Amino acid sequence: MTLQSSRSSRNTDAMAMYEELVRSACDREAEEDLAVDALLDDVAAARRARMLHPASADAMADQLGAELGYDLALLRLCHHLGWDPDLTIFQRPAAARAALEGYLRRQLRPGAGWSMVEGLG
Repeated sequence: MTLQSSRSSRNTDAMAMYEELVRSACDREAEEDLAVDALLDDVAAARRARMLHPASADAMADQLGAELGYDLALLRLCHHLGWDPDLTIFQRPAAARAALEGYLRRQLRPGAGWSMVEGLG
């Protein structure tokens, strides 16, 4: 095995582990019937938390928690609006976030709060 394929294998394993973290957290989520405004507030708070934890070795656990919190907030809002994506999309977390954010951008009418969330970062 070459160094490149070893690095690629570790990255694939890490992404599969992240998908499992998302899946596990979703399984533990309590079903709450929140209004869109409350869900948007959750997404905005989670997005702010992500921005407070830049990538660094010292802050890796905090960053992972912030990323997971943001992804779960996005999933709750998507679920509320009628879309429950296949969680395997989280094998590529950045692409999964972009897909969820794109869906929300299309579903929420202007002024419904998504522009406020996007304005955070």
